[in-house]
Amino acid sequence: MANILYEGRNYWEDRTMMTYKVTDEGVLYISGSLSGKFPVHIDPAYKFSQVVIEEGVTSVGSKCFYQMQNIQELTLPSTVTNIGDYAFEDCKNLEKIHFSEGLVSIGKYAFARCVKLTGLELPQTAIDLGWGAFMGCTGLVNVSLPNKLSVISDSLFRACESLKAIKLPRGIKTIESQAFAYCVSLKKINLPHGLQSIEYEVFKNCKSLKTVKMPQTLQSIGWNAFIDTGIKEIVAPWTKPIQMKRRAFQIQTVIRVPQDSMAAYAKATKWKDYKLEAIESAH
Repeated sequence: MANILYEGRNYWEDRTMMTYKVTDEGVLYISGSLSGKFPVHIDPAYKFSQVVIEEGVTSVGSKCFYQMQNIQELTLPSTVTNIGDYAFEDCKNLEKIHFSEGLVSIGKYAFARCVKLTGLELPQTAIDLGWGAFMGCTGLVNVSLPNKLSVISDSLFRACESLKAIKLPRGIKTIESQAFAYCVSLKKINLPHGLQSIEYEVFKNCKSLKTVKMPQTLQSIGWNAFIDTGIKEIVAPWTKPIQMKRRAFQIQTVIRVPQDSMAAYAKATKWKDYKLEAIESAH
C-alpha cells in the first residue's frame, strides 16, 4: 500500500479547486477541477513520474501540464471529455498515455513534442483532434485512430520522424495541410474511399513514401501535397481531371490516366504539366 507523502490543493481563476496527493511510489493523483489556463503547481520537493487523473474530472485545461519534464506516464478517466490546448506540450519524458472511452476532443498542440511517446491508441469517442496535437512526437511508431474521425487536422502528425505506417479510418473526408509533412520514415498509408480533399503540403518531405493509391472519391489535391516524396508515378482513377493545385507532385512524376480521358488531362490546368501515360481502365 502506497503512503501519501503530501496532499495539497490549487485554486483556479474560475474559483474551482483541484486537490492532489503524491505517494511514495511516485504517483500524483488529481481530483476536482483542472479548469485552469496555466500549469499545475506541485511542490518540487515531492517527486512523481506518473499522473493519474481521477474519475469525476471532466476536462484538462490548457497548459495544465505544459513542459512538465518529470511525467513519464499518464492515465485519464472516462469522465474527461476534453483536453485543452498545449495541455501536455513539451512533456519530453512522457512515454505512455492511457486514454479512456469518453474523451471527445484534444486541443491544439496538446501533446506536441512528447518525444518519448512511442504508441498512441486513441479512444473511439475522440472525434476532434486539434492542430498539431501530436506534432514533433519523434519517437511515435504506432498509431490507432478512432473509426468516426472525419478530419486529419492541420499538422496533426507533422515531423513524427519514426512513424512508418498508419491506417486512416474509412470516414476521413479531409486531410488538412501538413498533416504528415516531414514524416521521413512513412512508407505506407491508405487513402480511404470517401476521402475528398488533400490540402497543401500534406506529405511534404515524406522521403520514404514511394507508392500511394488515389481513391475515386477524391475531389482536390493541394499545392506541394506530395512534394519531396519518393513517389515516381501515380494512377489517376478519375474519368475527368479533378482540381489540382501547383506542384502537387514532383514535376518528374508520371501520371497514368484512363485512356479515354487522355485528351481531357492533356488540356487540364496543372495536369498537363506532367508526363501523362494512358492505361486501359482506372485502378
